[in-house]
Amino acid sequence: MAAIMGIDASLDGTGIAVIPDDPRKQLILNQRIESKKSGVSRLLEIEKEIEDIFDTIKPKIVCLEGYAFAKGYQAHQMGELGGVLRRMLYLKGARVIEVGPSQVKKFATGKGNTKKEMIILNVYKRWSQEFATNDEADAFVLAKIGQVIIAAEAGSGDENKKKGTTGDEAKNGEKDNGEKLTAFQAEVIEALMGKRTDGGGGRGKRKKAGKKKKEKI
Repeated sequence: MAAIMGIDASLDGTGIAVIPDDPRKQLILNQRIESKKSGVSRLLEIEKEIEDIFDTIKPKIVCLEGYAFAKGYQAHQMGELGGVLRRMLYLKGARVIEVGPSQVKKFATGKGNTKKEMIILNVYKRWSQEFATNDEADAFVLAKIGQVIIAAEAGSGDENKKKGTTGDEAKNGEKDNGEKLTAFQAEVIEALMGKRTDGGGGRGKRKKAGKKKKEKI
């Protein structure tokens, strides 16, 4: 069973969620990492905790929330944390998909500009998962996005075609597990497919299409 990891990075509280690739299985882990330290010590503490989880779980894919708009000094601090985490995942050879904050909101609620607090409510309504903080709920949504992407990639393969998966189902990440995407969720997945970042090994790089040579008559 493969695992998917969602990370909602924040200096106040970083949300982590780990789920299996099969939607019928239960949540593996959810956690909010809080640090009382400051400066570089805080960055290293958050990095170490996430690294430990990564090494234990060995996720097939990591969905990381992209940078949100922040003012002044806070923007620089978030940039530092984001850089530290991206470096660590790169060195681990992780397959990382960066998901914009508006995409997280849209996948969970249908609106990319909804209030952050609405994500918790919609996560409970749709997936019957209850979280104490926005950070954990965001991380869960990120993991769900990764779960759908893995299903879509698997569904487009020959093995799933033999099982009767249709082209539309493969495109939308729908499998024979009863979980189907809404139209707005499909839009998010379509926007993200192929937009992954790879942490080493050259996986996922797109080959540039070469120009076809004209045949001589």
